[in-house]
Amino acid sequence: MSWKPVVTAAVVQAGSILFDTARTLDKLADLASDAAARGAYLAVFPEAFVGGCPNGCARSYIAESGPSALMSRFQKI
Repeated sequence: MSWKPVVTAAVVQAGSILFDTARTLDKLADLASDAAARGAYLAVFPEAFVGGCPNGCARSYIAESGPSALMSRFQKI
């Protein structure tokens, strides 16, 4: 029998803040921190949690702010 590592994961059931990606990223950071404080090594969020608006709107936000602005927000998490 082989050894298998155990990973504690948190499944986050929450919604984004519509049309406000910056606040959604803050919410994600808070929820991920809470999951970590409760012992989770991995936090799983709903598909498209970050975006906060319909697909086309997200594209225009990225075009206006540039990918580096979004990456800097993710790096803070």
